[in-house]
Amino acid sequence: MKKIILRIILVAFLLMLGIIFFIIGKEHKVFIDNRDLTIAGKTYTAAVRYEVWVDGEKLGRTTLNPGKRNVIYLAGPRHKIVLQELESGKVVGKEIEKNFNLSLNQTQVIINIPALVAGSDLFLYQDK
Repeated sequence: MKKIILRIILVAFLLMLGIIFFIIGKEHKVFIDNRDLTIAGKTYTAAVRYEVWVDGEKLGRTTLNPGKRNVIYLAGPRHKIVLQELESGKVVGKEIEKNFNLSLNQTQVIINIPALVAGSDLFLYQDK
């Protein structure tokens, strides 16, 4: 009887561990978009070039110019994006930081930089 209970506990533990690893390891395709966007009648205009860091890693090899889009693959539910405005190759203005969460059903999402800079909570959306 003790062996059966021990095996049941072991199987339950392994199932829980598998679920946790699935959630932590789930990969998301995230587009970082520096394009104009209209949400609920409000337009966010991309006019500035940014250097973008996601989870401490620089996005791509270049900066994100207005009208451009870049892609990054992120694993896990919690992330942090940091933006720095660039002018003539030099950092100007203050650093903009935002934490965001991705759910399991979001396999492909878009982060709109002008909306994020403007402080909109709708900067993260799922492509239809």
